[in-house]
This record gives sequence, C-alpha cells and structure tokens, in this order.
Amino acid sequence: MMKISTIRNLLLILAINVMFFASSQLHAQEVSRSDTALNGAISTFVQNVLTDDTAEFNQFVKAMMVAMTFIGIAWYVIGWALKKYDVGTLVVYLISCFVIWAFYANYNEALSDLWGWSDSIGLGIQEQATGTDDKLFVVNKLMETIGRFFLDDISILDGLLAITGMLFFTVITLILKVVVFIASQWSIWGYAFCKIIGLVFLPLVLWPVTRSVFTNWFQMFLGFWFFNLFIKVGLTLYYIYFNAIFGVVDGPVSFNPVADHIAIMRINLHMLVGIMFLISLGALSGMMAQGFGGAVSATSRSMSNTSKDAAKVITQFIAKI
Repeated sequence: MMKISTIRNLLLILAINVMFFASSQLHAQEVSRSDTALNGAISTFVQNVLTDDTAEFNQFVKAMMVAMTFIGIAWYVIGWALKKYDVGTLVVYLISCFVIWAFYANYNEALSDLWGWSDSIGLGIQEQATGTDDKLFVVNKLMETIGRFFLDDISILDGLLAITGMLFFTVITLILKVVVFIASQWSIWGYAFCKIIGLVFLPLVLWPVTRSVFTNWFQMFLGFWFFNLFIKVGLTLYYIYFNAIFGVVDGPVSFNPVADHIAIMRINLHMLVGIMFLISLGALSGMMAQGFGGAVSATSRSMSNTSKDAAKVITQFIAKI
C-alpha cells in the first residue's frame, strides 16, 4: 500500500510536469478544442438521455419524475384532508408540477440558454473593453504576452539575488499560465457536471421533503454560472491591467537577471496579483450563488403566499355564487 508521503511526492512531480508542459503547449487553441468538444458532447448526451426511451438512465429519471409527482400530490392532498394545507396551496403545487414537467421536457435547451446568458454578459463586457467578443481573445493574448518575457542566461557567480529572481520568475510565469488555462476551463467542466447530475436532482423538487436537495444542486450550478461570468470579466480586467503596466508587447522581451532585477521583481509581483485575483473569483462566485439561492427561496415563498391568498379569494367568490 502506497504511503501518503509517496502519493504526495508523485502529485508534486505531476504538478511540476504539468506546469512545464503549460510553458510551451498551453494556447487558446487548447481552450477552444476542450470547450467546444465538452460542451457539444454533454449537450448530445443529455439530449440522448431525454429522447432515448430504451436507455436505463432515461427510464430511471422518468420513473423518479412520476414517482415524486405522485408522492408530492399525495403529500398535499393528505395535508389538505388533515387541514394542514388549504386549497390554494394544493392548486399552487399542481401548477408547479406542470411547470417542472415542462422544464424537464426542455431541460437541455433551458440549461443551455441559461448558461448562454452568462457567456453573453461576460463577452459583452469583454467586447466593450477589447473590441471583440471572441471568447479566446483574452486568453490567447495573455498567453502570448506572458510567453514573450525571457531572462538571459546567468551563472552561479551572478549572485543569490539574481538566481532567486530568475527562479521565482520562471515558477510564477508557469503558475500564471496554468491558472489562466484552468480558470478558463473550470466553469465549462462544472456546467457539464451539473447538467448531467441535474437530471437526477430535478425530480426531488416535486416533494417538499427533498426540495432542499434540489436547491443545493441549483446553488452549485449558479456557482459555476457566476464563475463563468466572473472569469471572463476577471481575465478581461487582468488583460487591461497587464497592458496598462507593460504596454503592448509585440515581440520577445529579455531581461538580465543582474542588471534588471528590479524590473523582474516588478513583473513577478504583477503576475502574483493576477494569480491571487483569478483564484479568488471561485470564492466570490460561491458567495454570489448562496446569496442568489436565498433570494430565490424568498421569492418562491412570497409567490406561494400570494398565490394562496389569490386562491382563497377565488374560492370564497365561488362559494358565494
């Protein structure tokens, strides 16, 4: 059995290899290939699940939808018989069942459109700042600009400060490239994951006992939705920041670790800011998703109360007739 320390060392070696691979191989084309391939494959998979009646997963999801609908109706009918719920609550639930089944029938298109809003908003902001809404533009430009900074060769006699600056520059450049690449991919992977498992969690919204589980899934989906938006805006902001600090870098820029150690430290700090900022967007998107989930719950309760009041008025009016 492998020791934890051995596994940790293997993961460290793997991480170093990934960073060195990123130094020479990560380009916007990699982002484009994985983004397009994953998005298309997931949409096709989900559509097949929804349309192929012979697939076990399709049958499982449909069985859950039917079962949860009957359980939910029985729950509210029994509650109404025991005077726990009024007629208005029962009517609101039946209407919500139609809405949920309609959403299920158009699940693939609905989530794709919802995700598309995140892309449209983020790319709209990018277009305003850069003049193009090409989703690969900012990632490509950042990769190219970072890759154009070089350090001259040095020897051990050049001093500890020069050697430290060179090593730090090499490591932080690799880390920034990896962070930019992973950040640009993280949201689409999260979207794909949520889209697949959402078919399992959607039926749970039909029964009040399990509704909170669906709410947790929806908040997770919103977390990736906000991250997709934030990372597009964040990368655009960092692109503007980078250009403001260094100007337009059209060709290779070399630095002497001895003579230019101040400039190298300056570049390192600016790259470190980018790394910390992009990483922090994950936490910010999670906070937004939680807050939005609470707002959705409050709105849902408010709409439910309003519908119940309206149903009471209608019931009283019919009774008088």
